[in-house]
Amino acid sequence: MQGLSYNVQNSDGACVGFNQDSTTAGDIYYTWYAREEGVFLFHDMADAGSSEDSTNIHGLFGAIIVEPAEAKWFDPQTGEELESGLMADVYPPGKPAFREYTVFFHDELEIKDKDGNRPMDHHTGLPSSTTAISYRAEPMRNRMPMSHDPADSGEDVSMSSWVYGDPAPPILRAYVGDPSKIRLVHGGVKETHVFHLHNHQWRLEEENPLSTIIDSISISPQECYTLDILYGAGSRNRVIGDVTSLSAFP
Repeated sequence: MQGLSYNVQNSDGACVGFNQDSTTAGDIYYTWYAREEGVFLFHDMADAGSSEDSTNIHGLFGAIIVEPAEAKWFDPQTGEELESGLMADVYPPGKPAFREYTVFFHDELEIKDKDGNRPMDHHTGLPSSTTAISYRAEPMRNRMPMSHDPADSGEDVSMSSWVYGDPAPPILRAYVGDPSKIRLVHGGVKETHVFHLHNHQWRLEEENPLSTIIDSISISPQECYTLDILYGAGSRNRVIGDVTSLSAFP
């Protein structure tokens, strides 16, 4: 667990130092203590290597989102109270409600196609890797041009939901002006990413009114950030429609 207090000897699953291997066929119970609002990564440290043989790369990680005391959170579509999820409407007592999104970055995944082979990159001819976001992936090879006509190969086509449908990673939906927070989590152990949100900005230090205002942020393995979007969804110019969020990979 990153950022929450706990008893290291009795409640840590990391196979480091003098700790024993923590892989088990049974149950292990951990106790964590949350004392402040924020996003906190927890992950499998039974084998923290960056190879395919390690355990973390197979997706055993998540996050604890700590809300203000006595806050309640609900499903944005049904209005029903939630216990967990990637998106929620949060109602803290005595403070404005806000729409909350949790976005996870992964390391690149080792995958195979339907024939049991590594997918090949059509440009380089080399095996293609896939990086997932929030346990889902939409590689560009799934959105190849439908013909050799140059009109079929532009970004307005390859990234269009009209042509290919909505992408697999979760879409962060909101109404214009909705107060919004993005909880950004890096669950990997290997690669640094950059998150950029078009037309929107946030403060680098959330609680500091004099902080630098940014629209992109680098996030490395085991890091978490809260992006408190200024002026809500749609930003100050109250834009409507699709707004692209981009993740750049080194």
